Amino acid sequence: MADVTTCLRTCALSPEYSSWMSTIGGIILVIVFALSTLFLLSRLVGKKEWEALSRVELYQVSIAVIWVVIIASAATAACSVSCSMTNEDSPFTSAITYISGVRNGLEGNSINLLDKAKEIRVKSALNFGILNAFVGPWSGCDNVAGNYETFSVILSPIIGSLIIQQYALIFINNIAFQLLLPLGIIMRLIPFLRESGAFMIAMAFALYIVLPMTYVMAQTATAGISYTPSDTGSGTDCIDPGTALSIMQNIGYSLPQAIFFPALSTIITISAARSLSKVFKYDFQEIL
Repeated sequence: MADVTTCLRTCALSPEYSSWMSTIGGIILVIVFALSTLFLLSRLVGKKEWEALSRVELYQVSIAVIWVVIIASAATAACSVSCSMTNEDSPFTSAITYISGVRNGLEGNSINLLDKAKEIRVKSALNFGILNAFVGPWSGCDNVAGNYETFSVILSPIIGSLIIQQYALIFINNIAFQLLLPLGIIMRLIPFLRESGAFMIAMAFALYIVLPMTYVMAQTATAGISYTPSDTGSGTDCIDPGTALSIMQNIGYSLPQAIFFPALSTIITISAARSLSKVFKYDFQEIL
C-alpha cells in the first residue's frame, strides 16, 4: 500500500498541478518588474496618478499570490483526505475507478438481461404435438422477454453517460490546474477582467478539488453495496422470482450511483464555483 507522500505525488504535487507554477511565477515577476518601472517613472516625472496605479496593481499581484498559496494548501488537504479514505488513491483516481465500477455493473446487468431474454424467446418458440394439437408451454414468456429487453435498452443511455463522465474526469484532471487556473490568475491581474478571472479561478478550484471529492464521498457511502451474480438460466423459468429479483436488485443498486450521485456532484460543483467566485474577488482590504 502506497504511503500518503506517494499518493500526494499523483494529486496536488503531480505535474498536472505543479507544471504551471513556473509559468505563473515568471508572469508575476514580469508584472512586478513592469509596475516597479512604472513607479520609478512616476517619481521621475512627478505623475501621482501613475504612482497610485502602480501601488494598486502591485497590491493586486500580492493578493493573487496569496490566493495561489491558499489554493495549493486546499488542494494538498483534499488530496490527503482522499488518500486516507480510499486506500491512498488520489481523488481523480478514486473518482474514475468508482465510475468505472458502476459502469461495469450496469453493463453486466444489461448483458444479463439480453441473454435472459434470448434464452426465453428460444424456449418460448418450442411447440409440442399432443393428439394432433400443438402446445406451446412457454409461449407466454415472450412478454417477460420483452420486459427484460426494455430494461436493457433503458440502461444503455445511462451507461453512455457514465462513459462520458469517465472521459470528462480525465479531461478535467489534465486542464483544470494546467490551463484554467493560470488563465484565471492572469485575468485577475488585469483590471477590467478581475471578476471574470475570479470566476475562472473558482471554476478551476471547483473542478479540480470539489468535483472529484464528491465522487470520493459517493464511493465511501456505497462501499458496502455488493452485486449478486445473475444466472441467465435455461429460459424455462421466465417467471422465476429469484432470478428476476436478483436482476432488479442489481439495477436498483446501480441506478442511484449512476444517476443520483453524478447529478448531485454536478449541482455541488456548480454551486461551489458560483460561491467561490465571490470569495476570490475578495482583496482583504477590510482587514488591513
